[in-house]
Amino acid sequence: MAHHLSHNWTLRAPVWVTEGFTEWYQLKACQATQIFTEQEAHAILAERLNDYIDILGTEYDYSLEEAAELLVTASGVSLDPYLFIVYKKGSLVAFTLDQTIRRLTDDGKSLDDVMHYLFTTADAGMKYRLDTRLVLSAVNSATGYDFTLFFDDYVLGVERLPLRVNDRGLVEVDFNALPPIGSLDVDDDGLIFSRELELGTDPDDPDSDNDGLSDGVEVLVVPVDGKLDEIWQSARLFVDPRGDTQYDIAGTDISSLQLLYDGMNLYFKLATFDTPTPSRY
Repeated sequence: MAHHLSHNWTLRAPVWVTEGFTEWYQLKACQATQIFTEQEAHAILAERLNDYIDILGTEYDYSLEEAAELLVTASGVSLDPYLFIVYKKGSLVAFTLDQTIRRLTDDGKSLDDVMHYLFTTADAGMKYRLDTRLVLSAVNSATGYDFTLFFDDYVLGVERLPLRVNDRGLVEVDFNALPPIGSLDVDDDGLIFSRELELGTDPDDPDSDNDGLSDGVEVLVVPVDGKLDEIWQSARLFVDPRGDTQYDIAGTDISSLQLLYDGMNLYFKLATFDTPTPSRY
């Protein structure tokens, strides 16, 4: 019954969410209502973990995304391997995600906040089905952290889940074995944490090479349109329309001029102004 009741809180999402998350919430609900003790709930988790470890590196070691797709589309074959991945491995991923969110936020947030975010922002009328990309976006938005590499490893990939059973018989997350998880865009340059790691830019510095262009502009704008010189000249003309270095905007320091990009529009940013000024590009 707990499983079916939990389905009321999983939206129209990928099947690894609707079933895997539900399996985890089933255990949480049974423990919260004292149907299971903590030890009994973790004994079930530990059994799933052992079964999961047994299939690592075998032909049945599917990613959650792949197993979910095969479960929906496969015909004429046994669905058991896909069912195990979607339901049981899915519950282990949900547990790992829940514990990781709690750890990062000092128990200020949990997987519950992700589900609440989905219900309040992803259309309570359920007019469309969420995909894995939107679930990741919800996790990031609800927590303020970038879980891209987490999803790459444990949802889209088949990296071993960082789980173990401790001396008390409780399943726990080895947080040291997790992929890097950082604040979404702490330096506000338009690049999220995982993208900065991929590029080798500094997640804490909006202008890693100190050239006056934010990292986001260099990555997202310059390679696309090839108009760097034109854009920069346009920005300079904004504060010096006559080109005589006598800036028409009082107090302007041209060395404070930066170009910023929000994913759609290019902006000039001057120390003189609190609000960026849209470019014509």
